Amino acid sequence: MLWDAGLSTRLTGSALDSVGQPIPGVPFEWTSGDLSVATVDDGVVTATGDGWTEIAASTSGKTDAVQIVVVTPDGPRDRTDCSACHGDEYVQKHGDSNTPMTCLQCHSGPTWTSGDFDHPSVANGFDLLGAHASLSCTACHEPDGSPKYLGVADDECVSCHQADYDGQHAGSGTPTSCLQCHTRDSWSGAEFDHPTVSNGFDLMGAHASLSCTACHESDGSPKYPGVADDECVSCHQADYDGEHAGSEYPTTCLTCHTPDSWSGADFDHDVQYFPILSGRHQGKWGGCSTCHVDSSDYTNFSCFACHPHFQDRMDDKHSGMSGYAYDSDRCYACHPAGEAD
Repeated sequence: MLWDAGLSTRLTGSALDSVGQPIPGVPFEWTSGDLSVATVDDGVVTATGDGWTEIAASTSGKTDAVQIVVVTPDGPRDRTDCSACHGDEYVQKHGDSNTPMTCLQCHSGPTWTSGDFDHPSVANGFDLLGAHASLSCTACHEPDGSPKYLGVADDECVSCHQADYDGQHAGSGTPTSCLQCHTRDSWSGAEFDHPTVSNGFDLMGAHASLSCTACHESDGSPKYPGVADDECVSCHQADYDGEHAGSEYPTTCLTCHTPDSWSGADFDHDVQYFPILSGRHQGKWGGCSTCHVDSSDYTNFSCFACHPHFQDRMDDKHSGMSGYAYDSDRCYACHPAGEAD
């Protein structure tokens, strides 16, 4: 093929004997079938206009010919319509790969070699990384090379993969920042480290089965402040208020509850600590703060909020007791069931 009028190329001929060996020094007569397309002089073919012609070489009554195609800018065939002449080359190189026939995106005019296609340059920066590099062109492009999807940045996966997202995460509220969990090599094997991206909050127990939107906005931002695993009330104030409002229960939820469920709380003050629902204290306590005077530390309690022991009663009841100490821990040491006697 010649790409414009005035361009030339040289053809050579050779004569072979009956066993296929070259015969040196044989002269050839060269002719062009259409001088308006190309002329030929001693094997040098020069383009004169758009179209095609056969260039023939003859000697000793034998003739052979090749086809020469000339494509000019104003000719009936556009320069970019390479496949009109090079269908065979396309099939040999690309087979059924669905490579588009916009040949000049990769090849230069004078030669098929040195194909150099820079996808990011023609696709608004989208690079063929990971699994994208092995896809056929028609996975993302129409037969004419136009894109099926919007040109997007490398991290806007859902612009092309909405169907993949819907198939896996529909209704889950999972954010569409796909590369937080997936890689470009495969959708499978997603790995998301929640503690690392949430200031140490691990998805334990019931949290592991929640949808992302239970705790996050649609853009992935948290609805609640980043908290440690034991600061339950930071997210569950409504749960606390619904169950314990006005009870003065401490907000150290994991003392009674587990991360698996709010139900089945395991806290029995009478058995685990001190009998307040039985014995002489039954019906007499007025809430946690009656004895637990420090709301920030429920291990600190005071018997004397209800039992102000005056000195005369102390002397009467505890005379002769060496080492007596006027504090709650010592009271509880001798009166573990809250009984005076």
